[in-house]
Amino acid sequence: MGIEHIQHGVFNTNFVHKKLDNETYNSRVALWQIPYDKRFSSYDTDKSSWFESVNKNFDNEIERVEKNLNISLTRYKVYSKIQEYDDGQTTETSVYPNGNRVKVIRNNNYVFTKITDKEGNVVAEKYYNYESNDGRKIIHKHIKQDNNTFTIVRVFSYDTTKNRSTDVINYGYTSLESTLTNGCKLEKEYYLLNGKEVKTEKTDEFEFCIKDEKGNKIIFTED
Repeated sequence: MGIEHIQHGVFNTNFVHKKLDNETYNSRVALWQIPYDKRFSSYDTDKSSWFESVNKNFDNEIERVEKNLNISLTRYKVYSKIQEYDDGQTTETSVYPNGNRVKVIRNNNYVFTKITDKEGNVVAEKYYNYESNDGRKIIHKHIKQDNNTFTIVRVFSYDTTKNRSTDVINYGYTSLESTLTNGCKLEKEYYLLNGKEVKTEKTDEFEFCIKDEKGNKIIFTED
């Protein structure tokens, strides 16, 4: 899977399902995202590093730990919907406490992840197929100014054999770009103004100068 399969940073995920076979819901809490308590390990009964309302053994670990330890895990809960189709594809959509929405599509050929922020903007993507160790991660950084949105799109390659699947989960919780791009190689960078690709000049390391459709110069500063 090469970089030529990317068009404006978006992996083509158009597909037609035959039939929705099953739909389930779950709420989960990543143990490494909550303040450490040595008692927690005994409540993770399937040793998945998650507390789940429905775990692998169909136990409600969240309810048990909240009741027995007299705590609330609500602020750390990830709410997920899992859809299974008769063509072997699954789609899992999860909403994180900070409003990030993570959608993971899996089928027999590839895994594709799209992350949107609480405003609905696409902020990151990740995909790979099973025929190659060459994966892609795409970061979308949106800078809003007046009625304009300037987007910096950075495309990274990575070795799937050296990448931990927890990167997406950590990004979902924290929105920290480094949790996704650590160990990756920058392959391409381009820019959009209100969704259309534009050329830009850097006035310094973090400032981008572009012209709008009327020829007016606008300067955007990357945080």
